[in-house]
Amino acid sequence: MERRKFVIGLGALATGSAAAVGTGAFETASAERTARVEISADSEGFIEITEGNGVSGASSRYAEESDGQLELFFNDEALDGSKIIGSVDGKGLNPNAEYNFAEVFTVSNIGGFGQLDFVVESEGFDGEVTLTASGESGTFEGNAGQSLMARDYSSTSNIPRISQPGSCVIDVKIETGDSPNESAGGTLTIHAATVGNASELSDVIGGE
Repeated sequence: MERRKFVIGLGALATGSAAAVGTGAFETASAERTARVEISADSEGFIEITEGNGVSGASSRYAEESDGQLELFFNDEALDGSKIIGSVDGKGLNPNAEYNFAEVFTVSNIGGFGQLDFVVESEGFDGEVTLTASGESGTFEGNAGQSLMARDYSSTSNIPRISQPGSCVIDVKIETGDSPNESAGGTLTIHAATVGNASELSDVIGGE
């Protein structure tokens, strides 16, 4: 039987303020300006993504930062000696099973933009991955167990929100497929927008 591996790539897309367009006495104009953009580690970005419970400081055996990016491991890498004490023989998740992992990682609003609306998309998994707000979630404006998945919302008026500064600790549920695959992982994308610009997320919610 081949090993079942869940290796999740995690990223964030931020939507800023909408551009204002005015009228004038000319048809076109151009002007050179300098723009400075710095790409930071997940743990230092405007939308901070860190392993474990960022509120209590508890770590997670299923997440770690590598080359400035947070990765989630639900395979033998999550269960090696660097994650837990002792040795184990398990290689991954069973087929046709449901797994629940508590306080896997934390999303924080530290960019100074005020409240932040966000949802998560999942792609490429052999099975279904669901992210929900944990019971301890800092200044997350929602309830424990609330879905953070874009597919579960039909309107941007009630999507998850984090105050600034504030955090949402995230639990992960994985429902595996019928057959074990060597690699069953996929990608999670965090879409975020400042309050007042939540409509920018309308193209990612519902029917994921």
